[in-house]
Amino acid sequence: MKQIAFFVVALLAATQAEAYMGPGAGLGMIGSLLAVGGALYEPFVQVTPMLNVHHDLLYALPRPLRPAETARPTPTTVPDAFRALKIAWANLPGTAAEAARIAGLFDSARVLAGADASERRLLELNASGELARYRQLFFATHGYLSPYDPQLSSVVLSQVGNAAPHDGYITVAEWPRYDLKSDLVVIAAANSGFGPVARGEGLLGLPFALHLAGNRNTVLSLWTLNDPLTAKFVEQLFSRVRGGADHVTALAETKRALAADGVPASYWAPFVLHGS
Repeated sequence: MKQIAFFVVALLAATQAEAYMGPGAGLGMIGSLLAVGGALYEPFVQVTPMLNVHHDLLYALPRPLRPAETARPTPTTVPDAFRALKIAWANLPGTAAEAARIAGLFDSARVLAGADASERRLLELNASGELARYRQLFFATHGYLSPYDPQLSSVVLSQVGNAAPHDGYITVAEWPRYDLKSDLVVIAAANSGFGPVARGEGLLGLPFALHLAGNRNTVLSLWTLNDPLTAKFVEQLFSRVRGGADHVTALAETKRALAADGVPASYWAPFVLHGS
């Protein structure tokens, strides 16, 4: 009877673990990652009236909208709200390569880049159940953390070629509709829109929304970062996680390592961990 009772308890524990981690959780799932980068925010950037440059060749932070783009009625959608705030999103060259480098650290990884770095594609992975199989998610994209209108806090994916109902914004209201079983989400976003530092519910809302979706821990930055040193920070962080360090230790050791290398605190201090 004791052996039977032990078997039942073990079976229940394994079932509960699989319910959280997803099928195959015990088969090296710590080595699974989904990385998103190289989203298309503007297909071409006009440098002069005679020259258009493809998105991979230029870098810029979110640009102010032109007057013609701001002539809109009272916002009724998320894109309209950003237009009313005179915020648009410029391309982030280098983020597709950054996502690929992070993916290379893991045994089982997938990269969504270019047109695939989209809300539509992420929803397809969610519907198929594939999204729930990744233990780590990495977004090298734009993001928005609003202290004034927390509902606009979002991960901003491709803005080119979207068709209704997809607008490229995964807001705090939409994340709980996803099925995540991840241990860690890292958002190395070019975070912008309201000022240099995120405060209040806008910062807390996004990690909490990811938690409601099933994610355990979120790492994001408190102010705008988009620099090779940011990529170095994220790569070292994931290397430590892949090596078995817990998230608190991995984050602390990465910060200490960059500080020891003489990297200014402004490049590593803004990264914070929310979760267990």
